Amino acid sequence: NEQTFLNNNLPNGIASQFWIGLRYSPSLGQFKWTSGEPVTFTNWGVGQPVFVPIIGGDYVYHLEVANATVEGWYNIVPQVPRRYIVEFEGYPVTL
Repeated sequence: NEQTFLNNNLPNGIASQFWIGLRYSPSLGQFKWTSGEPVTFTNWGVGQPVFVPIIGGDYVYHLEVANATVEGWYNIVPQVPRRYIVEFEGYPVTL
C-alpha cells in the first residue's frame, strides 16, 4: 500500500529521488526501517542493493521514472543529497 502511495503521489523523472527511511545496518548485517518496523517488503531496482562498506551503513532512496526497468529502490552512501519522505502515524501531528 505504501509503495502504491509513492507511485501515485510522487513526480516522475530523475528529480524524483527520495530517501525513504530504510538503511543498511552493518551491526545487524541487514536493512532496517528507521521506524523499527520489520522489513517485509522490498522494491529493489535492477542489480540492487549494491553494498559499499562504509561506517554508518548505506541509505535507500526511491527512484521513479517512466522507464519501469530502472524504477525501484537504490542504496547509496548518505553523503549524496536527496529529498526525503517522512511518515507520521496518528492524528494530529505536531512538528
